[in-house]
Amino acid sequence: LIPYDSNQRFQFSYVTPSVIEQLGDVNRYRLLIQKQPGTSANAVNVQIMLPEGASLVSASPTPAAQYTLERSVIEFRLNLTTDQWVDIVYQD
Repeated sequence: LIPYDSNQRFQFSYVTPSVIEQLGDVNRYRLLIQKQPGTSANAVNVQIMLPEGASLVSASPTPAAQYTLERSVIEFRLNLTTDQWVDIVYQD
């Protein structure tokens, strides 16, 4: 329960079954982030960790940041006014 005229911050972390599409010598991962109808725009931060040893070929929209911890991480900061696709193409 979130009281009227207040806000709370939530973080979701999950693992999906294999959703990687192989396109020749590269792989593609697509994530659809859907906006809740009837709500104002929401700020959304998405971090995607590539498989070990993988390197980014392209990403859409343009990532806000890319860095390496134990593996490459691509970070997106989106203003969700409509549904938004995040596309990542990488090589193993």
